Amino acid sequence: MLVDFMVAADSETAATSIAQAAGSLGYATEVEHHEADDASDPDRWTVYCSRTMLLDHGSVLAAQAELDKVSAPFGGYSDGWGTLGNAE
Repeated sequence: MLVDFMVAADSETAATSIAQAAGSLGYATEVEHHEADDASDPDRWTVYCSRTMLLDHGSVLAAQAELDKVSAPFGGYSDGWGTLGNAE
């Protein structure tokens, strides 16, 4: 299945660095900016890291741990995952 893992980042610089690090591990990546709703809420960035894989509990946990490890130096962290079903 094609699985999308989301990694949260505080800045565009951090998100871009995380995307490059995840890309070097074989993930397809995309960076998305989320504007703040009001002045008290900071802008957020999400790095979508996608990989075709056998979907089971252990593999999801392993991928999230891997992404946590490469994103931590940039202040990022795993923030969920999802899939739309079987890969073509």
